[in-house]
Order: sequence, then C-alpha cells, then structure tokens
Amino acid sequence: MSTSLQCFSHRSEPFDELSFDEWVDLAEAPALQASLNLYKELKQLGFTVFMLTGRSEHQRNATAKNLQVEGYSDWERLILR
Repeated sequence: MSTSLQCFSHRSEPFDELSFDEWVDLAEAPALQASLNLYKELKQLGFTVFMLTGRSEHQRNATAKNLQVEGYSDWERLILR
C-alpha cells in the first residue's frame, strides 16, 4: 500500500522501466499512512488480507521485504502481475 506513482509523479521524464525496477529492488517505497492505518484496523478486526500490486513476479522478494519493513506483516498472500 505504498505507491510507486507517488514516488515517481514528480518526474517529468518518460517512464523508464529499468530505473523503476532498480528503485523497486531498493525496497524503500514509503507506506501511505492512511493505507497502513486501514490495514492495521482490518487485521485487528480479524480480516484476512491479500496484497495486490501491479509489480512483476520478479519483484516479489523486494516487494514483500518493503511491505514488511513499512509495517505490513501477516498478510495472507501477495498477488503480483
């Protein structure tokens, strides 16, 4: 529930997939506080949470690491493109 768009929206140059992949591999995308709050509330209420992203399968490990570092833990499944 961090967003790539938020981190890249300030850029004026065209999307560069290689640069994006390198950025994803850093696993440093900041969590959106409102999304993290919702996630925590849903977990506290007993919901099973699935994480859905447009990131590619080869980015699974970095994405999972980033989610955990940012406070998203104990989700049921991570679904990638």
